[in-house]
Amino acid sequence: MSRIYDEGAGAASTSSAWQPPFRGTTQPGEPGDKWSARANEGGPVAWARNHPYKAATLLLLLVGIIVTVIVVPICSVKGCPPKAKEPQDDLLKFGAPRLLVSFTDELIDALDLIPAVLHQYIEKVLLLSSNIQVLDFVDEDVLQEARKYITGEQSLDFLIRDFNMSSFGPNTTEALFGSGMQDAINGVLASLGRRRKLAATSAARLVNDPFFVNGTQYYLNNMNASGAWAYTRGSPEIVIAVLDTGFDIAHPDLAPSLWTNAKEIPGNGIDDDGNGYIDDVNGYSFAGACAVLDNLTGSCKCGGTPDPNSNSNQQSYFHGTHVSGLIAAAQNNSLGITGIAPAVKLMVLRVSNCMGDIQTSSVFAALDYAVRNGAHIVSASIGQDYPYGFFPLSPAPSYHKSWADAYKKAVQPLANKGVLLVAAAGNENIDLDNLVAKGWTYSPCLTLLPNVLCVGATDALDGKAFFSNFGAGSVAIGAPGMQIYSTFYTNTSGVIQHTYAPLNGTSQATPLTAGTAALVVSLLGAADGNYYRAVDVRALLLASSRLPTAGRLPWDSGSVVSAGGAVGETVKLLSRDLKPLSPLYDDSASPPVAMSFQGLVETYYAATGSQYSASLDPNAVPVDQASRQIAFPQRPPVLTAFKYSSGVLATYTALARLAGGIWGVQVESVTGDLAFVFVNGQEVPLDTVTRKGVFTTTAQGWFLLEVRIPSTGVNTRYTLMTKGPNDDEFVQPYNLWGSPAASFLFPDRAPYVQLSSVWLANYAIIDNATVSPATLGAQTNRAGYPLSAVVANPSASLAATLFPGPSPQPAAAAGFLTAFLMPRAAALRVQAFKISCNGCQLMIDGVVIIDAYQPLITGVGVSGFSPCIDLGTGTHQMEMRFALKPPSASSNLALSMGACSTAPTGYLLPTPTNFRALSSEQLYNPLVWDPKGCADTIGTAAYIGGLQCDVYSSGRQTLSFAAAQSRPLYKVRLPACSGNTETLADTCDVAWDFTLESLLPGLNASTPRGAKFGVRCWTLWNQGFPGGNITVEPADASPVAYIGSAKVFGAGSPGSAPSSTRLVDELSRRHQQLLAVDWVQVTPTSRLRVSSNGTVLRVDLVSMRLPIGGLADPTLVDRFNGSVVAHANFGTYVASVYPASTDVAALVVADLASAYAQTGAAMVQVMQPSTGLNTAYSFPGVNASRVRYAQADGFFYPLSYVTGRTSVRVADPQGQATGVVMGNVTVLNAQPFAAAAAARTRSFEMYVPSNNLLSTNVVVKTQAPSGAATFDFFTTAPSPDGVGAWDKWQWVRRADAPL
Repeated sequence: MSRIYDEGAGAASTSSAWQPPFRGTTQPGEPGDKWSARANEGGPVAWARNHPYKAATLLLLLVGIIVTVIVVPICSVKGCPPKAKEPQDDLLKFGAPRLLVSFTDELIDALDLIPAVLHQYIEKVLLLSSNIQVLDFVDEDVLQEARKYITGEQSLDFLIRDFNMSSFGPNTTEALFGSGMQDAINGVLASLGRRRKLAATSAARLVNDPFFVNGTQYYLNNMNASGAWAYTRGSPEIVIAVLDTGFDIAHPDLAPSLWTNAKEIPGNGIDDDGNGYIDDVNGYSFAGACAVLDNLTGSCKCGGTPDPNSNSNQQSYFHGTHVSGLIAAAQNNSLGITGIAPAVKLMVLRVSNCMGDIQTSSVFAALDYAVRNGAHIVSASIGQDYPYGFFPLSPAPSYHKSWADAYKKAVQPLANKGVLLVAAAGNENIDLDNLVAKGWTYSPCLTLLPNVLCVGATDALDGKAFFSNFGAGSVAIGAPGMQIYSTFYTNTSGVIQHTYAPLNGTSQATPLTAGTAALVVSLLGAADGNYYRAVDVRALLLASSRLPTAGRLPWDSGSVVSAGGAVGETVKLLSRDLKPLSPLYDDSASPPVAMSFQGLVETYYAATGSQYSASLDPNAVPVDQASRQIAFPQRPPVLTAFKYSSGVLATYTALARLAGGIWGVQVESVTGDLAFVFVNGQEVPLDTVTRKGVFTTTAQGWFLLEVRIPSTGVNTRYTLMTKGPNDDEFVQPYNLWGSPAASFLFPDRAPYVQLSSVWLANYAIIDNATVSPATLGAQTNRAGYPLSAVVANPSASLAATLFPGPSPQPAAAAGFLTAFLMPRAAALRVQAFKISCNGCQLMIDGVVIIDAYQPLITGVGVSGFSPCIDLGTGTHQMEMRFALKPPSASSNLALSMGACSTAPTGYLLPTPTNFRALSSEQLYNPLVWDPKGCADTIGTAAYIGGLQCDVYSSGRQTLSFAAAQSRPLYKVRLPACSGNTETLADTCDVAWDFTLESLLPGLNASTPRGAKFGVRCWTLWNQGFPGGNITVEPADASPVAYIGSAKVFGAGSPGSAPSSTRLVDELSRRHQQLLAVDWVQVTPTSRLRVSSNGTVLRVDLVSMRLPIGGLADPTLVDRFNGSVVAHANFGTYVASVYPASTDVAALVVADLASAYAQTGAAMVQVMQPSTGLNTAYSFPGVNASRVRYAQADGFFYPLSYVTGRTSVRVADPQGQATGVVMGNVTVLNAQPFAAAAAARTRSFEMYVPSNNLLSTNVVVKTQAPSGAATFDFFTTAPSPDGVGAWDKWQWVRRADAPL
């Protein structure tokens, strides 16, 4: 049987592809045909047909006898007549009975031109890519007869006999084995000099392959392979076809790189993929199944076989093994060598026969196979045989043109598809330009097509290897080709050795260049998967080649291949199209953010576009937010099981630690749905088919990775994949850390103060006993929860607190609990949480990290674990959303926290045995407060009465600011009682109805027209709104109001708030709750009004208390977070500056940092350890007549060791105004400034816990005639211990103050 390579042949039937079939309309045995008659005749003729070798031997003996008996005597007697000169017929040259035929009319079948009776003696193979027809004949007679009919066809392009291109012995000028091998290598290395030895040592740190580490693979250092590997090692998607002698597929350094035909089932005898080849799992041997036709000449007749290792005991077999290792020997496997492109795959295409000869028909069939089966690059270390140093003296025989035309036709399909053919220049030291000039061929090197790259060989010092062919116009580039160490194979009497050895030759330079080309194309095609880029790759290899220091080499580029240079040029090319991205955070083991966890932040927004759009309004408010955990290997980054199936845009964000270089990203969807990828806010264009994209990073660090999904159907499923500079292929990323940096956070208006250690509950009674995920998710805007309660321990008392009354009880309650985590020691920063409930979520810093939702109707509680969370050493807002039924066994929430440990995979995992319930020492709450009780027992806050209002820069258009992030321009506290003395029990009050101009006289006149401000007023309050109704004006200032953690006014809010009765009942009169109102776009004359049921709210000093945070203990550390804040040396530090031209004339600016920055001049600074704030400071060089500021920043240390009320007196001389801020609260408003203002003394009273230092900032604006800034502070009560001036014992310098 035989294989017919014809269009639509489908699965081929057969055992040997090259054995001739019976073809044609005349069948064997039919009369009227001389070929049939010859086959059927009997007697001696039939015996000769059935015994051709014996017949040929007898015939030769008979001819010899005749010549001896007849011809020799005649010539001896009469002399032989002169022999007539016969015309030279190229087709009569000795060779296999095989023709290669091509027609310009590709519809012509050569068999149609040949009488049908001959078809049974001919096998035709059609190479589909080039339309070349290979005709294999049973003998020379049939060939010559058939040829007569073909040559008459007018559209004949070429007709050539199959010819041997070359014979493979060791393709090397010197093969070294045994102990001499390493001696030669050492000699080469010695010639490189110390510079290259050091470079090799440095590069060796990248990989652990022994012969790379010890410098034996010097050639990779010459090519700067390590520079290339910093960006890519290739890709398994890239296939390099190796046209050679086959290779040792069992070699441990080559087996991982073997290409596999995924569509073919091994060993089943079926052409599964319909490509015309049976069982071609790793490639094919096109001349592997050989039978010796002529023992005298050694000529082989070889057929194809799916086993690329057939005849592997032949001497030539090592050649392909050596070549293949240079391309893709495995890297970092602690074995032997490394290939230059270790991540690519090798397609084995054997083209040598049983004698090591390479025939053109085998090469053409291999090229056809390569282009039709997915090869992106072809490495061909083959060429034609010429004598060493051959120089043509005459034009080439005519058949050379036919050879050249045939090769061009065979290679043209590769050029059309973009497959790069890298060909060896040869080892005969021939100037190939001379061959070209005289019409001689050297195929495939001299195939003049844009996808062919002809490679010469260089020695260890970048000179031309003495044997290498060359040519300024014919050879393109050079690569190392002397003493090249690579994988090797020996078979001695059946004893196989997978070993290593050096060879010389352009056969070695060629695969090194092909591997470099693979590195380049792995980057060029990373985005769209198009690795057919022959022309681009060839141009980049030439443009980036390295010119030897000794001068140009004798070929086109004059240079040698530089892997690092080629990849570098590719990176530059890509960078022109892709904006390089810089890290958001410098490199570190974990993201340097306040909180992060292993996973992604999952956020849902109301969809505003189509399923083909990923547009997102930057001001959009999330519908819901959760965490998507990632843990290796059980929780991969697969995005499915969405909480909402329609009407939303889902985003998944995380911080990713990325190396510098070129990155690939892919979002696969089994249903074909679209997804979009952003890195640091820049969209990464994804190919419409492969869904792959590329981006570049400037350095290693942390980047924000975001996936947007506009269609979250029930069956949609997305898989996130990335490919880094050092990755071989796309893999699922696990080093992703979700961070709520961009998430909604409730503004903490009393920051860093442990006012209490309880949970604040905001909730509503609901009628439906079954709660959906949307019920919990809808709590994002914190609106519609009018009821408040304080809960010390949700695990024990939540249900009883929410349902205190007798039966009948309401169906259920839904709401949220809010508290904050205290700062933690560095050793305890990584924690995990566990929550048990029946319908609840746990949020940290605005992100849902546990969602333990269950319908309430089941009555069965569930437990959920969070990922491991890096909490850093800061504070964190915790929120538990809940939906509960009246008291029962499943009604309460159980929350616990435990440490994490590092798993063997390197990822953090919770340790369940370490989980413990949260204690009061681990929690704080700035939203609810028992002022006197907390001050007495916790001791982290002092307090004063009133409402704090802060005015911010007009540049802020939204209320995204917080006290810890931005300093206000002005700070004022209400009410401003008449007289010069204020106490905690004063009954004065004012209406919450004022303008900025009324609080800060002179603001309107000094503010440019159109300028606007942001205003925040806040306090902690023990009252409620009559009737539960609140109104905030003016509407055009976009006001927002909060009570506790509930949004009670503003966008998305129902405008209802806890009534006075409900608030008192639930919180009791001991506790006070945060009341905060924000406005934006406020003018100096805007009326800021808060009212309930038409009645304006009153601001007083008794029902409203302001916590003073920032306390330090006598050891000089902050009571809240344990940081050192004060200096051991008592005394004062004062700074002075002239105000900028933008200073508001009548006011005292609170944000002196801005004033300093606007002056552009250095501050005048004074430090006097012998004095406190009871003296005047005259600053050198300060003009007494000019208005100036002075600031003292430190800690007030009361002399009294008794907790209670403390009164402070402050005196201003003529022409001076003083403002005092403690913590974040204005304890003494600065009076409107005037140069002629009379001297004035004022006092204020505050409640101070014992033995504490209070953070204090004093700002003085003065134009006093003395030129001094006066600080006159005196404690007047309690007496007698606490009375006295603020001398050096009561005033402590900050730790960060200059000495």
